[in-house]
Amino acid sequence: MECTDLPGCMSEGETLKEAIENIHEAIIGCLSSRLKMASENIQISSLPSHMSIDLDSSGIQYT
Repeated sequence: MECTDLPGCMSEGETLKEAIENIHEAIIGCLSSRLKMASENIQISSLPSHMSIDLDSSGIQYT
């Protein structure tokens, strides 16, 4: 399986259920990695104590 909204984010499984579980983990890992890399490049002297990120997952399709 591949998450087309996150290029390079792929996973597989022996069954469809396992593949879906694995792609969920891959998406979380990919987003975590990208957020970490982005936060390392932020040049702000102080960060807010609270931030929120909204993700629209309504268009996700599993094939």
